[in-house]
Amino acid sequence: MKSSQKIQVENVNHPGQVRLVDATMYAAMKRAVLKVIPKRSPGLTVAALEEAVLAHLPEDLFPGGAKAGMVDQDCST
Repeated sequence: MKSSQKIQVENVNHPGQVRLVDATMYAAMKRAVLKVIPKRSPGLTVAALEEAVLAHLPEDLFPGGAKAGMVDQDCST
């Protein structure tokens, strides 16, 4: 994977904690999450969300689902 532009993201659980992340990976994950999140309650558990997004992530950025877990949500490379 080619190195891409970095963007800053802030951890909403820790205001002021900012990380630089891969912009392309972040955008791909955001698109995948928005595709699978239900529009109405009851929503998804984190485990269900992690599983559901896998089918919507580009293989070249997330080969075999690598770096797709919430633990790796910062999309650092």
